[in-house]
Amino acid sequence: MLTLRTVIPMDIKIIAALIGLLGLFLGSLLNGIGFFLRERYKRIRVINQNIFYLLKVLHVALALKNINKIVAFSSVQLRIE
Repeated sequence: MLTLRTVIPMDIKIIAALIGLLGLFLGSLLNGIGFFLRERYKRIRVINQNIFYLLKVLHVALALKNINKIVAFSSVQLRIE
């Protein structure tokens, strides 16, 4: 008859220690993966914010470059109405 003792001839304390070490290894692995994903998310978020601010600056620069056209167009629109 097959029992756990005949298949794995180890002491229960050794098996419990191995299960504990496996749990520690698994916990540290999941912690490392979580840390990696969290740092990746932060890095991508900072990059996206910088792109947003650069586009905002570009928009303002282009608007200031064409400010005379915008003022002329707005003044014509205000006279018509």
